Amino acid sequence: MNIIFIQIFFFLWLFPIELNENSNSNHDNVIKKEQKSELINLTDRNFNSFVINGKYNRWLILFYIESCYHCERALHILNKILDRNKFEAKNNIKFGKIDVSINTQINFRFNISQVPEIIMIENDTMIELDLYPNEKNLLNFIESNFSNSLNIFPLPKNDLLKYYYLSLNNSLSLFVNNINDILKSYNINYTINPFIFIMLYIIFCIIFWFIIIKGYIKYCPHQTKEIRNNTIQTKKNNENKNKNNIKKENQNNLKAKEEKQNNSIDKEEKQNNSIDKEEKQNNSIDNEENQNNSRKKKYLRKNKKHKKH
Repeated sequence: MNIIFIQIFFFLWLFPIELNENSNSNHDNVIKKEQKSELINLTDRNFNSFVINGKYNRWLILFYIESCYHCERALHILNKILDRNKFEAKNNIKFGKIDVSINTQINFRFNISQVPEIIMIENDTMIELDLYPNEKNLLNFIESNFSNSLNIFPLPKNDLLKYYYLSLNNSLSLFVNNINDILKSYNINYTINPFIFIMLYIIFCIIFWFIIIKGYIKYCPHQTKEIRNNTIQTKKNNENKNKNNIKKENQNNLKAKEEKQNNSIDKEEKQNNSIDKEEKQNNSIDNEENQNNSRKKKYLRKNKKHKKH
């Protein structure tokens, strides 16, 4: 059971489920945040629903880490700007923040190499703030127009396959390196090849999940009656087919045996007939020889009589 929980945890960690943020409770939370004019906490799960498919077309997003001093300073400045009366409504902009250490999918998507990083998004384009994020630079950056800027970039697409591949590769390489360090600590001169380890791990996962899915389908208590009846009918049909095939095979075997017996009987009869013919021929030859002998004897007797006379 421990192996199952580990596999499930690892699977969920690699493939996070994107939830719909359009429920009533989430909308209520967003409305409260808008009333308080606070930075909206964006994550891997709600980024598309708020920024890409949301009501507002213009967003100022801060990429930060909690342990960073300059990130805390940038957060303080953004909160100070938000404290002004209806700043977001006047400039038609929403403020958000993303913790890069937790939301690795967005970090990979925007290729964040340093923090704090401030990006302004409008429709399908984005601009990066190249200056230090103080109050003056941030206000000038917000008031700037997209058409006057030369540093406009298209919004990067969410390449999930590449993200999953790299995250899997990084996690497995770290795991293999840790195993190699443990082996070196015990003075074992053997290094594990990451490629071989990955291939073995993939084969193990395929076999493991195949066994679990097969067992779940076989022993699942939530199967409907129709599925069970269909499985029973298919089993019965297969059994009947097997029985019919066995009967046909037995009948064919019996026919073959009968044909062999009939052929053997015919052969015996032919052999007997040939033997009878040979006996008849021999008898006819013997009769002819006897007749010839009798004729010779008669001829010799006649000769003797003539000699006497």
